[in-house]
Amino acid sequence: MLWLIKELGIRTVALINVLVGPSGQVVCAKSISGLPMVLKPVEKALRSWKFKPIAFNNRPVAYLGLMQFTLCNTSCGEEGPSMTLLK
Repeated sequence: MLWLIKELGIRTVALINVLVGPSGQVVCAKSISGLPMVLKPVEKALRSWKFKPIAFNNRPVAYLGLMQFTLCNTSCGEEGPSMTLLK
C-alpha cells in the first residue's frame, strides 16, 4: 500500500512520541497522528535509530520527545527539499 502513496504523490505528516532510554536507544515509538498506512513503517524505522544520550547530574537519563515527519514524494513546498521514507 505504501507504493500507492508514493505513486499518487500524497503528502502527509506523521507525529510520533519517542521514548529514548539512557543509552540513546529508542525504547518506544507511538504514533499520535497521521495517515494510518504510513504510521507503522515510520515507527519501525524510528525504533532502529540511536540518539545522543542525555545526562542529568552526571547520570544518563531517559527522555521523551515528539517527532514530526513530513512525508512527500518530491518537493514539500515551502519547507524546501525533501526525501521520502516510502521507498
